[in-house]
This record gives sequence, C-alpha cells and structure tokens, in this order.
Amino acid sequence: RDIISRSFTIPEQTVSGNNGEKSFFQSLKSKFSQSDTAQSLVSSGVYLAGPTVVNAELDRMSQSDMAMFVPVMFCAAVIMLIIIFRKVLGVILPMVAIGLSTIWTIGIFALCDNTMNMVSGIITPVIFVTTLSISIHIINYHYTEILQYPAGTKSITNTIKNIGVPCLFNNLTTAIGFISLLTSDVALVGITGAFTSVGIMLSFFISTVIIIIVFSIKSGVVFKHKESENINVFD
Repeated sequence: RDIISRSFTIPEQTVSGNNGEKSFFQSLKSKFSQSDTAQSLVSSGVYLAGPTVVNAELDRMSQSDMAMFVPVMFCAAVIMLIIIFRKVLGVILPMVAIGLSTIWTIGIFALCDNTMNMVSGIITPVIFVTTLSISIHIINYHYTEILQYPAGTKSITNTIKNIGVPCLFNNLTTAIGFISLLTSDVALVGITGAFTSVGIMLSFFISTVIIIIVFSIKSGVVFKHKESENINVFD
C-alpha cells in the first residue's frame, strides 16, 4: 500500500503514539530508499524531516554508541580490576555481577514493552558503575579481613556488617534520587528513572549475593595467605 497518495497531496496511512511513529518512520525510510520515484525526489533535494525523523535517528545513534562504548567500558573495568586486586576472582566476580545486573535490568525494561532510546541509554552506564563500585568495596574489604581471619566465616560476617550495610544505604539513596524523576513531565525521563532505580537495587543484591556466596565457599582455601606474601595474579 502506498504511503502517500498518487497526487502527492495527502497521506494514505496515519499513525499515533511515539513507538508507532518511529516504526512508521522506519517503514517509510525503507520504502523511500527503494522507490525509484523517491530516488528522483532525493536527487531533486527532497528529504525526510520532522520531529519523528529526528527522534528516530537520535535513538539509532544512541544505540550505536552503546554498542561501541559498552565493550570499551568492560575492557577498561577488567584492566582496572587486574591492577587493583591482582587476583582472578577479584576480576571475574565484579564482571559477572555487572553482566547479570545489566541483563536483568534491560530485560525487565524490555518486558515492560519499552525500547531503548536517547534517554534510557543512561541505564547501562549507571548500572555498570554502580555494580562495579559495590563489588570493589566488598571485595577489597574482604581481602583486608581475610588477613586477620584466614579461616572460618568471621571475615564474611565482618564484610556484610561493616561494608554491606553502608553499600545498601548508598544504593537506596541513589535509587530514590532516580525514582524522583517520575515527577518529570517528560514520560521518557520518568520511565528511565524508574527502571534505573530498579537496576540500582538489583545490582546491590546481585553483587552482594554472588560475592558473598563465592567467598563463603572459598573461605580458608583459596584466600589463605600471609600479609607479607606476594599476591599472585592467578592464585
């Protein structure tokens, strides 16, 4: 079916709603690029324009930027963790926590019939940074405690009590800040704030559970070393 009438005066298809407009634009762009008549219009200086076109292109570029920079963030985080901890688990655990937190948050976002756009593009970086910071705090404190309590669960208990609770309140206050965006008149901003808040709390629980479980299993086996010993990267 033609998008524009033969006389080029009125549209034969109408759409409403943000997602509907963007889908219509993608269909229009495809037909526009394949049509001989459209090609002749382009050569004459006729182009697609308007708010819908601009928004759709901004969303496309933001998704392209995410696909480019997310792997760069992961690589930079791996290098930083190797420098900080010099331990295999000190690198693997934070990256697993980051991956699960990001996948779960974006999955919930998509299940609620939302699509990534130029505003919701901040969700991934925020979850990434939040999860990474929590993981570094917990692992670093546990490595300090394991020097004093190389066996048993004392180091785990102290880690949960002394660093777990502060991290919980830190994430909670951050989540409250983002959820306050629901008061915005811009729907995309409110939706992004709500799901970012969900992701921030998920990142805390995922990071804490994964790291504490692994350290509990390995406590007194992998992490037994004296303070004076050199730490091997592949211990």
